[in-house]
Amino acid sequence: MSARRAVSSKETPASSTPVVVRLTRDQILATLNQPLPSEDVQVPEWGGTVRVKTLNLLERESIGDFLALLKNEEERGAALKSVVIMATVVDEAGVRIFPDFKEYPKLLQAPGSLMERVWKVANRLNRIWGVEGPEGNSNSTPNASGDSV
Repeated sequence: MSARRAVSSKETPASSTPVVVRLTRDQILATLNQPLPSEDVQVPEWGGTVRVKTLNLLERESIGDFLALLKNEEERGAALKSVVIMATVVDEAGVRIFPDFKEYPKLLQAPGSLMERVWKVANRLNRIWGVEGPEGNSNSTPNASGDSV
């Protein structure tokens, strides 16, 4: 007969699934003091770089709130990338350099390849349009809140 040993909540037999660690409120709240990831994007057409940040939940929801105010799906579709870029491009202090989403039509005039470069980073950091994005093979499209459906 082989001896059986009790398995604690922190260890499992090799054939078992990984241990699930339940986080406490304090552990979760402690992580909220850390800065969210950001990434600099080279934009030689504008003469430098822009910093693209990860959005917190409130910032992300503000995109959907604004898009919901637009008249129709076509207008929302045209505005999506511009508004996401406006929400994610920040200065050195982390403050948005485009504070008013109503200015999105101005960004629609920027070169598409430039905006696409910034959009790809913003989308990767924030997963606004699923994993692949609109130019990938995904059939998902964003709804007014920016969530893929």
